[in-house]
Amino acid sequence: MKELPTSVVLEKFKSTKPQDYKLVAQFQDWYFNSFMDVLGIYIEWRPRTKNPKGFLERLLKDWGIKHWIPEYPPAVLKKMITNSYTTLSINDVATISMALSALLVDDKIGKQLKERAIVCIERQSTDLVLSQAGHKNLDTAKDFWGKLKVLISESK
Repeated sequence: MKELPTSVVLEKFKSTKPQDYKLVAQFQDWYFNSFMDVLGIYIEWRPRTKNPKGFLERLLKDWGIKHWIPEYPPAVLKKMITNSYTTLSINDVATISMALSALLVDDKIGKQLKERAIVCIERQSTDLVLSQAGHKNLDTAKDFWGKLKVLISESK
């Protein structure tokens, strides 16, 4: 497989799935550096392996996260946000970026990655996290996260 630059991958996805591309482009607008970094690393890494399993764990460790952060009850989530919103944000953005990268490059998302991305999307769409992230219009943000959840949930 020839290594493709991020712009070629994004343009191909845009031409084949324009409606889905709009959601990816909005995510890219919000998290440009992180998303483009993950996509670029994934594009470079992917041809060297048949199975992308383990990529997320290595990426998170490289970005200073000891292990993927699972779903927690609201009280624990609030404490996590108070103690280290940045860690939680990196975890969620990296996971969602990884899922979108797999979708763009491989046209499918593995089961575990899909489940993790959905947990992260659901967490990102809570009032608590949306407020912490500085979203002014919670309804618009929730609508976006809901559509992104459907995109990832319905992917192969």
